[in-house]
Amino acid sequence: MDGKQCKLGASGLLIGPLALGGNVFGWTADEPTSFQILDAFAASGLNLIDTPDVYSKWAPGHQGGESKTIIGKWLKRSGSRAKVVIATKAGMEMGPNRKGLAKSYILRAAEDSLRRLQTDYIDLYQAHTDDPDTPLDETLEAFAQLVKQGKVKALGASHLQRREAFRSFANRRTARTPQLPKPCSRCTISMTAQITKQSWSPFARNTDWVRSPISPRPVGF
Repeated sequence: MDGKQCKLGASGLLIGPLALGGNVFGWTADEPTSFQILDAFAASGLNLIDTPDVYSKWAPGHQGGESKTIIGKWLKRSGSRAKVVIATKAGMEMGPNRKGLAKSYILRAAEDSLRRLQTDYIDLYQAHTDDPDTPLDETLEAFAQLVKQGKVKALGASHLQRREAFRSFANRRTARTPQLPKPCSRCTISMTAQITKQSWSPFARNTDWVRSPISPRPVGF
């Protein structure tokens, strides 16, 4: 299994070459079927599971978070928490006053995720969408607080946030030139630029922005 994994930027996380999207869990895949899929995924040596808040709000009668609830039950039953990397995202509309990247909402959404997943930490926490009504510094302050509290290991951001971050570098004239690490050929994620704690405060420790080669939309942590 180790030979199939690579580092996710500077986060210290080790991930396999494929991620399992959890949007079907609790939707088109019932609980027993979801458990079978998760068991087979873990048995294969793969470890990255993606389950944003909004999965599967679009289904009739669903409110969002159904996928997390299924995964949380599986984690408790299987005892596999230490063996998997859980990636989740916040920001998409979940209901009245339940969307965006304001600090208060991010902190609330993170607690909801931890409860549903039956865990005390999230490996990779990402902004699922841009929020033009919330200052970038406020969003980053919330992310940094979650990291400081030990509730999040690595962070992510949307396309707009990446652009604003680099614009901030230019304006402050204190930014280091982003480094361009060599992409990991074994992994579906490659690095496009590296941001370190010397480059940007208050963002958390060593942070890379990453892009998926199978999608034109950049994702980052």
